[in-house]
Amino acid sequence: MDSHTALPPVSGEWMNELSLQFLAELDQISDDEFDQPSALPEWSRSKLIAHVHCNAQALQRLIVWARTEVETPMYASSEARSNEIDACAGRPAPQLRKLVTDSADALRDNYASLTPGQRNHLVRTAQGRQIRVSEVCWMRCRELGVHLIDLRTGRSFNDLPPRFVRALVDEIVSKRFADGEGDSLASWLTGREVIVPSLKKWL
Repeated sequence: MDSHTALPPVSGEWMNELSLQFLAELDQISDDEFDQPSALPEWSRSKLIAHVHCNAQALQRLIVWARTEVETPMYASSEARSNEIDACAGRPAPQLRKLVTDSADALRDNYASLTPGQRNHLVRTAQGRQIRVSEVCWMRCRELGVHLIDLRTGRSFNDLPPRFVRALVDEIVSKRFADGEGDSLASWLTGREVIVPSLKKWL
């Protein structure tokens, strides 16, 4: 996931709260259910969980970049990213469960240890967009919140913190306008168009 608009300024508390929600939801899924389909086309729950784990590791690389001032990309390449996710997804469910928990905890602790100056350090996302390391919190929140729904355990956006949902909607609308889709979106949201407009893929 990524966006070309400015990311909402959020604190590490948001990231920690959504991380706890995501991990708690995993506790509701048995190991045998990891291979069931997620809400993402052709992705099993195992692959989705592996993606969330690899995302934490990738964001930690941006933290290392800020701490050392040595460029450390999120991923070496798109192919490397895909291979990393596939390799993790193939692990047994207990191992994958531990991986995603440990990486979430490590990201939380490593981000908390940054100085204000380091959080202001400029880095680049996997899509090449320049951001400040403080924006890592929102990037992680977005992954955790949306993919919690994608686990297909019966959760909806109504179960997520309202302030997160509001920030997510604001970002989506800003991105749609930047992509020239504002007129279609406005027509639908105001009830002037009853058919959901065909929008470009965002997440």
